[in-house]
Amino acid sequence: MNVQDLCNCKLTGPPQGPTEPPQGPTGPDIYSNEIIFHQSKLPTTILIINLDKDTDKFNKTYQQSIDNALFPVRIPAVNGRLELQKCPNVFDKYTTGWCNYFCTPSMIGIFLSHMKAWKYIVDNNLPSALIVEDDVILDQQFQYKIKLLEKHIPSNWDMIYYGCFLCGKNTYNINMPFGKIKNGGRKINDYVYIPKFAVGTHAYALTNKGAKTLLHKLNKVSGHVDLIMTTTNTDLNVYSFSESLIKQYGLSENSSNVTHYPYIPNKILDKITLDGEQSISFYLSSPLCQVLNYKISSWTFIFLFIGMLAGFYKMYKLVIIFLIFVIIDILIASQQSKATATDIFINYLGNLISMVLGFVIASNIS
Repeated sequence: MNVQDLCNCKLTGPPQGPTEPPQGPTGPDIYSNEIIFHQSKLPTTILIINLDKDTDKFNKTYQQSIDNALFPVRIPAVNGRLELQKCPNVFDKYTTGWCNYFCTPSMIGIFLSHMKAWKYIVDNNLPSALIVEDDVILDQQFQYKIKLLEKHIPSNWDMIYYGCFLCGKNTYNINMPFGKIKNGGRKINDYVYIPKFAVGTHAYALTNKGAKTLLHKLNKVSGHVDLIMTTTNTDLNVYSFSESLIKQYGLSENSSNVTHYPYIPNKILDKITLDGEQSISFYLSSPLCQVLNYKISSWTFIFLFIGMLAGFYKMYKLVIIFLIFVIIDILIASQQSKATATDIFINYLGNLISMVLGFVIASNIS
């Protein structure tokens, strides 16, 4: 897939995949103990998904790959925001009706970028490949641990998470700010799990069969690529290592798929990570969807709650104090980034509208 022919509002690809899903054994019975193990060859080709503008990120990931005896191949990522600016209808053909209205440009671009990686595996007839996003860090003992893990991987694997969230032994009882999450997956051995629900596509190995299946099953963008992959029944044999071998920079400012405002709270929460990987700010800032081009994230609901709290208890001073904070936050953010105060305010607007809406609703109720 090559995003170039935009003068006629055409986007080459994404691939439609085979007319029929590839034949092969279905995933292991989660209650069965009959899983065969042997020395399973893991991929040495690493596909690095990278936006053209992020040369520093690519260079860092490229060097890590070389240092760990991996053969790096760059997959030019789809810049959803840029392509949409060039041609407003460019993605209509490649998204579901729901996603066309409610998915952010970044969500669409990331999904299409992963489809390009899957297609690369198929087109080049690779037996398998490791797919990573360009903001990852390989474990310092990556080569040693991979050689150890190869002996414990089921022979029928189609996809293996080298790193993900809510999967593996370290996150089966992860303490979150709102409580404890239990994944509920199945432990195969001390090194490998079958994840029930995996979040994150920053590092996973995929076989040729797995790539063909994903291209067939997920031939249109319908949401966050990681959530669609983990919730769609693809009949693939999916595993995860009990320990993350590849982690992602877990800061809100390092991702093109998050809203960076409110600036000050995100900066503070960037220092607090969950399970040693993603920061709290990353989770709060990641968009869930968009409405009328305004990104909806967890911050949107926090602003809504603050508005409802102020409206219910008639706390008008709280609203004034909060608005003063927003103004200060916008001014500081404009000094620390290339964006203008006007651009930042526009990004803020969705959250402010939710706060006003919450205030009005709560005021009428009380």
